[in-house]
Amino acid sequence: MIDDQQLITRLKLGDKQTLDCIYSKYRPKLLAAAQGMQVESSLVEDSLHDVFVSLATRINELEIKSSLYAYLLTGVVNRMRDTLRKKKRQQRLLAGQPAKSNEVDPEQCLIHSEQSQQAVGLLAELPHEQREAISLRVSESMRFYDIARIQGVSASTVRGRYRYGICKLRAWAG
Repeated sequence: MIDDQQLITRLKLGDKQTLDCIYSKYRPKLLAAAQGMQVESSLVEDSLHDVFVSLATRINELEIKSSLYAYLLTGVVNRMRDTLRKKKRQQRLLAGQPAKSNEVDPEQCLIHSEQSQQAVGLLAELPHEQREAISLRVSESMRFYDIARIQGVSASTVRGRYRYGICKLRAWAG
């Protein structure tokens, strides 16, 4: 497999297939990280594509010092932050939307729907730094150190955000 530096070099030289290679290599992990922070899958896909378009159009201006994955993940996280801020400014309709389900048992569907709505509602009430730390830790199994690099803070700050967020969720869930 080609390493990140070779991919970056080939992309800077204008190799169109390299972007496809990067997309195929990192899309699943980036998508999982973004979905952990965002509810609507269409917005997740849009944000993910924006990051790759930005990479392709600005590749010659960029100096990627760490891994390509870390750079892309930071871009996805930042896009998700922006999306969440925009959504917060607008009216949030998510809490009132019923969850769709293909399960046969209507009672189980209702219970699952209510639990999902409650979890999403509780997560939405957390400050975005705490929600982001929890999402990246749980959905991506990222280390606190890696989350700290993305958020631009110390690992102990991320641990605190994670711990405070979990404590709030437990208290609210009763």
